[in-house]
Amino acid sequence: MAQSVNIIDNVVKASLPLYGVTTLFGGLANRVVSSEFAVELQNNLVRAHKAGAGSIMPLESIRGAMLLRANAHLIGASGIRRQWDERLVLFLRKDVTPLVPEFGSIGASGDLIPMSYIAAAISGVDETVQVDFQGGGNFLGEHVALAMDRLRQVIGLMAKHLDVQVAQLVTPEFNNGLPACLVGNRARQVNIGVKALQICGNSIMPVLLFLGTSITDKFPTHAEQYNQNINSMGQMSACLARQSISTLCQHLSICLLVCVQALDLRANIIEKETNYDARPLLSENTRRVYEAVRLIINVPIERKRPYIWDDGEHALDEHIARVAENLIGNENGPLYKLFSLTIMDSLHCADPGANQTHQPQGHEEQVAGVNIYKTGQGKSAIVLFTDIFGYTFINTRKLADRFANDTGTTVLIPDYFHGDPMNPTIPNYRDLLPDWLKRHPTTEACEIADKFISTIKGHYESIQVIGFCYGAKVVVYLITHPELSSTIKAAIVGHPSMLVKEEAKQIRRPILFLCAEIDHIFTPDIEEYFEKELATSGFGTFLKYPGTVHGFIVRPDGSPQVNQQSEKAVQDAIEYFKKNI
Repeated sequence: MAQSVNIIDNVVKASLPLYGVTTLFGGLANRVVSSEFAVELQNNLVRAHKAGAGSIMPLESIRGAMLLRANAHLIGASGIRRQWDERLVLFLRKDVTPLVPEFGSIGASGDLIPMSYIAAAISGVDETVQVDFQGGGNFLGEHVALAMDRLRQVIGLMAKHLDVQVAQLVTPEFNNGLPACLVGNRARQVNIGVKALQICGNSIMPVLLFLGTSITDKFPTHAEQYNQNINSMGQMSACLARQSISTLCQHLSICLLVCVQALDLRANIIEKETNYDARPLLSENTRRVYEAVRLIINVPIERKRPYIWDDGEHALDEHIARVAENLIGNENGPLYKLFSLTIMDSLHCADPGANQTHQPQGHEEQVAGVNIYKTGQGKSAIVLFTDIFGYTFINTRKLADRFANDTGTTVLIPDYFHGDPMNPTIPNYRDLLPDWLKRHPTTEACEIADKFISTIKGHYESIQVIGFCYGAKVVVYLITHPELSSTIKAAIVGHPSMLVKEEAKQIRRPILFLCAEIDHIFTPDIEEYFEKELATSGFGTFLKYPGTVHGFIVRPDGSPQVNQQSEKAVQDAIEYFKKNI
């Protein structure tokens, strides 16, 4: 930073022409300013650009801009003194936020209008204060604009899809036996059920479609004396995206309320008109959403009545507002937590963790038509079934070598993905996960594992198995099938995925569960169910590791606590293997 400041100082002292330092800006750049006015030029830049309009932007957006600006300055190419970055950081730490209007940026030229409000605040701009703010960001924010345009388009399409689904729920011709408009008490002739909720949703959906139209192709070609004839409108596209997200939350809250009523009524039909509590009929994730909505609106689940029995008994507008607020901004609310944790768990499931280095000690060969990684020379075998990153993943091979060395066994890792694991080096690879899972269903992996175990069982004195995440499903399959379980002496699963409660009663071999403290894939209720069932049969051992999330054993995030717990889990696995060889 100091070097670039010296360059600016030398230019000013030498009266050299330099854009924005000793010249005016944009279409006025041909006008040179003498050195004695260089300081005033910078002060005037801030004052003259305080010409924004509209509502004040959300404070978190302004603070985000301050943080990004401070980070850009640290590159050292902005000609700005360190004290101004320190002032930005001080404002952030003291929770002092300038008020910046939403209109004024065309997504180019450094966003001078909104940034002038931040500059004025941190400098207390007047005749005695020098402000030497220069660039440091992207001149044209087209990438931001295009991404925000696309986001708004997808939100609009999502809203239309949801609106149609609500229409199907309230219409007898499509809802498979539910009452029209989901009326609760049909004996009361004036009840209209959720009709008003649907109409309100109908009014929001077209707005979201409208907000989904592009703004990047509507930029002013004549901006700033025709000097900014190409500009991105990036900030405005982002502001519209924020508005779109906020409006979508209103629409989603309506959809959730309608769904709660529909579930109550469906439960009563299934239960022969004796019970409106839908929880026993729902999947785990759906049940949690159902319960969260009821908690937010403070309407307890009852066996004797649905959410809406008679019109007017609830302030539906207040319920909409409560659910929407919980979706968009209440970090302590049940829905916000639920959706955030679900998203984070999906990320952990596909997160390769911190980079690791290792020189594999084994080699590749082929068994039963499957490529494998083989390490160690023991008379007993451990078969390791991998997560989605497959048998070439360096973390997995490092673990295999560790198991082989510390247990004196041969460790085998079959490639049940046929050379097609998830590849974390591909940009946006997480977006490919749904299609990848379709190509590699666990049923196919289980068939490959079945054949593999049957092939090797005569070559080793004993066989144990271990599976992580995706591979845990394969391990449980192997020890729940009589013709296979007799071959396997013991099993381990680490942060398992895709297990279902029905499998717990079928387990017939000793199994160790290495569980993350926070894991909404192997959810607490599923874990509790497995633990209870296996306590009865005597086959299960459960260990939990504090401060960890799904994936922590194979793919720790590099933090000291998680690394420590990952190592402890590995040691526990090694001791378990030794005990069962």
